[in-house]
Amino acid sequence: MNYLQLLEHSEKERNTALLSLDMNQIKVYCIKFGLFISDNDDAFFRKHS
Repeated sequence: MNYLQLLEHSEKERNTALLSLDMNQIKVYCIKFGLFISDNDDAFFRKHS
């Protein structure tokens, strides 16, 4: 798999997780890529203005 294919795959994976609006699927994605996850579920989905 070349770099472009890897990038496209990771973008698809990100979009699938985020657009699912499924908290567990999003958290799995975040853990897989080492992203910060709030322990507070309200803060997890809170809209930032």
